[in-house]
Amino acid sequence: VNINTITYDENQIKILKYLDRLKHLLESPSGIIVAGEDKQTKRLKGLYIHGGVGTGKTMLMDLFYENCHIDKKSRVHFHKFMLSIHKQIHEYKNDENNKEIIISENDAIKYVGESIANNSKLLCFDEFQVTDVYDAIILTTLFRELWSHGTILVATSNRPPRDLYQDGVNRQFFLPFIES
Repeated sequence: VNINTITYDENQIKILKYLDRLKHLLESPSGIIVAGEDKQTKRLKGLYIHGGVGTGKTMLMDLFYENCHIDKKSRVHFHKFMLSIHKQIHEYKNDENNKEIIISENDAIKYVGESIANNSKLLCFDEFQVTDVYDAIILTTLFRELWSHGTILVATSNRPPRDLYQDGVNRQFFLPFIES
């Protein structure tokens, strides 16, 4: 800031406060359970950071990721992540050990989600976006599985949540995912 390479931005300060709180919760021995507005405990799912190009979203997420001192964490470009998910689902369904049983798409997605959750307490996605119908279908089940295992997701995107998969085929089935 002092040498004019980074400009002070109030929105970034707000995001940093959320990220700092999340970092402390992740590093806490008591875990991620927080009290909800209704005074019931609920599991924190993560943080979705959106805004225009060049507003520092990725920089903030990367600072958070690098300074979050937990063992099981992963940071990936969202497009690369989805390519990997498609590959893992295909491999699981075509595994020689699974030839005797019929594996539903849903079961394969859950298996992949559980596998990811076992290796990542924190998943950070850069450039989160949904434009493909199959991705929209996968994400609902996959993220539900990740969250059920306590995985925290942090994502950056140029689109607000309400614009994800905008005008997509059968978008009404994707809306509950957006709301969660």
